[in-house]
Amino acid sequence: MKGLNRYDDSLKQVTLSKVKEVLGTPQNTHHYDTEDMLVYEVGEKYQLLFLFPKATQQNADPQINHYNVFYPQGTVNSMADDPGIKY
Repeated sequence: MKGLNRYDDSLKQVTLSKVKEVLGTPQNTHHYDTEDMLVYEVGEKYQLLFLFPKATQQNADPQINHYNVFYPQGTVNSMADDPGIKY
């Protein structure tokens, strides 16, 4: 689908440093091969996940790749005794 844009262009202005400036220190961070994730607790039930390309010397303050509102309880499978995912 050519031209499909899942996010508003203004989100391209959101940088790693801006998220930390506005929301403070994340409760958790995860570092993957190509991206970094900041995790913020939102109340008792939800988490905000912000994913950025890995910072490099050429791009020390990357722009957001995507974000998620995550509901960890929705990943629990009681029948399989699986406690689910929480970042």
